[in-house]
Amino acid sequence: MGTISIDKYWEKKKLSDKNSELKSVATFSSAFIKQTAAVAAMGCFGVIGLTYKNLFDEILSTLRFRYPGKGVKIKSLSGNRIEIDLYVIMEFGTRLVAVADSLIDVVKYSVEKQTAVDVARVNVHVQYVRV
Repeated sequence: MGTISIDKYWEKKKLSDKNSELKSVATFSSAFIKQTAAVAAMGCFGVIGLTYKNLFDEILSTLRFRYPGKGVKIKSLSGNRIEIDLYVIMEFGTRLVAVADSLIDVVKYSVEKQTAVDVARVNVHVQYVRV
């Protein structure tokens, strides 16, 4: 997935012409959105870290440049909507359902606020529970 375009409209502040609009397009790379989601996820209580989906992805990552968005997958849906998959390591002793609900809310809010992209769904995949 390359980039996601978002159209925003701002009204010009002119005294003579109140009906004119200025169109501006903001483009965000998928790496930026992944990084935003990863930083938000790491701030949640009970989340120890993010991990890759499977061993194959982890081996491939050693051959490529690493970025802070590991453990985050993004699917582009129709329009300006996306679906986010998070692969997390959670702390033993925490209530996993409560942590997952909090994680969904925090990541969705953070990505929507910073990018104005509509997050249709956030899926949390608990890969490990660490003591």
